[in-house]
Amino acid sequence: MNRLNPWYADFDELYRRHLCRHASWSLNALHLVAVAGIYFSLFGMARGLPYGSWLTAAALAGYFAVVGRNISPALSAASAATLAAIAAVSWAGPQLPLPLHAALVLAWHRLQTWSHRFFRDAYDMSEFAETYRKGALLFVLLSLYELPLLLERLVFSRKTVAELGLTRTTQLS
Repeated sequence: MNRLNPWYADFDELYRRHLCRHASWSLNALHLVAVAGIYFSLFGMARGLPYGSWLTAAALAGYFAVVGRNISPALSAASAATLAAIAAVSWAGPQLPLPLHAALVLAWHRLQTWSHRFFRDAYDMSEFAETYRKGALLFVLLSLYELPLLLERLVFSRKTVAELGLTRTTQLS
């Protein structure tokens, strides 16, 4: 079984891997803002399409059919509530031009990348290096699970990094 397959994701393992670069509560909070911005723009893009509300509903149903089977019911509910709130805000305001939404997606993603310059704590990722190799499959997997990973850290996490067995390394460069 391919561990990069979103259908068979091991969320607990993904969460431990996530914390290797995202242990800081503040970094996760900033990333949650950026992820909300990305979803805001994706919903805004869908809003501009014919049958956009139906496409959004179908995409979210598919998303939860895949992701929801690998996360706890409480985390699934929190993710659904978060996405519903973002969609409501996106659909309630004025319709922004599609190119602006596309630019905002890139800007929010850039904020996530940029934020690692300020939150540089790192933990040893060697146990995940073989299973989670960089590339398109890992990008898709982490993109699908990013919101639940962030909510797990910010809302539900009760274990410390040490309790999860992660070993501190030098700061990221």
